[in-house]
Amino acid sequence: MFTSIFWFELRYQLRNPVFIVTSLVFFLLTFGSVTIDNIQIGSGGNIHVNSPIAIAQTVLIMTVFYMFASTAFVANVVVRDDESGFGPMVRSTRVTKFAYLLGRYAGAYTAAAVGFAAVPLAILIGAQMPWLDQETLGPTVLSHYLSIFIVFALPNILVTSAIFFAVACVSRSMMLSYVGVLVFLVLYFTLTGLAGDQPGLRDTVATIEPFGLGAFSDATRYWSAAESNNQVPPFEGALFWNRLIALCLSGIALGIAYWRYSFAENGVSARKLKKEQQRAAREAAEQPCLVDVLPAPNQKAAAWPRLLSRTRLEVNLIFTSPAFFVLILIGLLNSGGALWFANQLYGTPAVPMTFALLMPLFGSFGIIPIIIAIYFAGELVWRDRDRGMHEIIDATSLPNWAYFVPKVLAVAAVLIATLCIAALAAILVQLFRGYTAIELDKYVAWFILPYSVDMLMTAILAVFFQALSTSKYMGWGLMVVYLVASITLVSLGFEHPLYNFGDVGFVMVSDLNGADVGGEKSWWLRLYWGGICAILSVIAYLLWRRGVAVSLRAQLARVPARLVGAPALIALIGLGVSTTTGGWMFYQMNVLNEYVISDEQEEQLADYEKQFLQYENVKQPSTTHIQLDVDLYPHAGRALFKGSYTLINDTGAPVEELHVLFQDGYSDLTELDIPGGTLTLDEQEDYGYQIYALEPVMAPGETLEMRFAAERIHNGFSTRGEDTRLVKNGTFLNNAEFAPQLGFDRSALLQDRSTRRKYDLPAELRMPKLEDESARDRNYVGNVDWVMSDITVTTRADQTA
Repeated sequence: MFTSIFWFELRYQLRNPVFIVTSLVFFLLTFGSVTIDNIQIGSGGNIHVNSPIAIAQTVLIMTVFYMFASTAFVANVVVRDDESGFGPMVRSTRVTKFAYLLGRYAGAYTAAAVGFAAVPLAILIGAQMPWLDQETLGPTVLSHYLSIFIVFALPNILVTSAIFFAVACVSRSMMLSYVGVLVFLVLYFTLTGLAGDQPGLRDTVATIEPFGLGAFSDATRYWSAAESNNQVPPFEGALFWNRLIALCLSGIALGIAYWRYSFAENGVSARKLKKEQQRAAREAAEQPCLVDVLPAPNQKAAAWPRLLSRTRLEVNLIFTSPAFFVLILIGLLNSGGALWFANQLYGTPAVPMTFALLMPLFGSFGIIPIIIAIYFAGELVWRDRDRGMHEIIDATSLPNWAYFVPKVLAVAAVLIATLCIAALAAILVQLFRGYTAIELDKYVAWFILPYSVDMLMTAILAVFFQALSTSKYMGWGLMVVYLVASITLVSLGFEHPLYNFGDVGFVMVSDLNGADVGGEKSWWLRLYWGGICAILSVIAYLLWRRGVAVSLRAQLARVPARLVGAPALIALIGLGVSTTTGGWMFYQMNVLNEYVISDEQEEQLADYEKQFLQYENVKQPSTTHIQLDVDLYPHAGRALFKGSYTLINDTGAPVEELHVLFQDGYSDLTELDIPGGTLTLDEQEDYGYQIYALEPVMAPGETLEMRFAAERIHNGFSTRGEDTRLVKNGTFLNNAEFAPQLGFDRSALLQDRSTRRKYDLPAELRMPKLEDESARDRNYVGNVDWVMSDITVTTRADQTA
């Protein structure tokens, strides 16, 4: 009986679209990490992409995210029969509890393990691609793939699937199973974050954490590149005990699942029965309202009451569910762990001011809200169909927007609630540390308000994908594809915020400048994406499924009739807002400023080295005196510089050329006057490098005065990040950001060996030998010794220098 059920479940899972989509997504993600230079998971530097340590790191990291897929496999085993109505029939047969429960779990676990085999398979196939840099590849050793899959992948999938199988057996709910995944994930990140901040706990955490990442890190922490490229971590010490503990946890979880799962139908509890009786009594006591004539229907007048009623229903269903309170706990743990350990300097807690605590909060709200949105959007959109009530509800006179808008607001409400809990956690941390100057206005203005808009856009996208999908799982899959694409496409050079959904840039908050650094650009981007979200909302409204016809053709046939009136107006407004703001932002970012992607910057640095490294050893005079006038206009985002260098030829030989370097991306060199100098090479625009021939040449001991002028202006919005040096309050600039330097500087050259080989550069540039006395002629700031300086700074009257 066990064998028959096992094979039945395995065949069912292998034919399930979830298995195919999951395997394909993890294969493509891993394949991309191997074959695309900008996407790296387990390799880099001198470590081969197919080395044992790179394979193990990739497998371990992927198992953390794979638990969402493995939960879909094993939790579905428990709830599928009850949802389909066949549960009581199956359990009334002669099948034993052991064969039914563990046979189906074994089949689902095997399917999950087979699906995860796509990860090592992607590494194996990816390493054979002809376009890869052969220097980054080692020999193909199949035993490495097999041993790592057995030691790391199978136990990790076993422990996570067993734990969430037990949750499903106890709760009989897919919702609570996925909430359990989120709780597990937050606890895991909190635990590993604790180990990272407290080295004394590192060994203990490495032994007990379920995925083996800490134990693997401890085993390979001091390995050389040669060892990493050729050896598999020995199965001993902390790694052995970690794997043994993972297997024990799996056994305990399966034991709890078997103990708590009952073939008998659970009756109504006494508490619930009492509530039902009280509600029935209240309903019976209410007198019906009798009328002779029903009022004439007024669709316009009923619009707002319908919206409020449906929104109240959707929000109440979420806020009264156990899952919501668990999510609140998740938000508290997620933000509390980040807050408690982040605001420290070398283990010493800093003063927990509001802006200092908000920075780690910005980082902690990355993937968790998206996961919450993914899950709840699917549950809300497909709830009626899952319960077989959709035909009744869809037959009512409710318009489509009365379905779509409340579900978006309900998902957004959950996400905003997590923001409020995070702010509460920050306040509690402040109070625990004795800081009582609580600034609620800053929490609202800098965190809750802007991030609430972001959460609303995330909710719209999640519900939009569900509206387009033919099943809940397809909608989840589309959101997962979006999540993966939003990470990988940026690495591939698609970095512009105008086509990365929801990208609002980074805001640097502080008590000195508030949210001025990046704040204005972020709100303009929110307005742009708000127009896009309005269009997505109209599309979701037009394609909303009602009744039994769920095909795309049936939906498209209804679009013309549904588009008439308000939907068309909203779509036009959204199009106008996004087009206007998008065009203006494009002008700011691509016309007034230069848009350069990371690959272009790498190529530019490679070309810079090829053209100018030859001048590295050209002797240049030293600076003895500096005269500088600095005019700061901080509120206008503008600074003007005028100055002069007194140079002396202390090289012991005539100097025929001056090599002038000015490479700051935010400042421009507007004037350069070198007496007797003739510009012979001008690459200031592309590389910030100029060569002036001196006539007559500069004799040994001779002095020369070089004058220059520069400006630093905030010219609209830029894609390269905000200028945090020239600000309204607290400007801090050093000489390299506004003044020219003499001689070639190798500090900005490419460092990664693989990247250098990609552009036909030597794998690395060696430092001069210790015996090379000539290398001592130039220090880290150029040919500069102690200098006399005369610097005058002028600024607004309300500024303090």
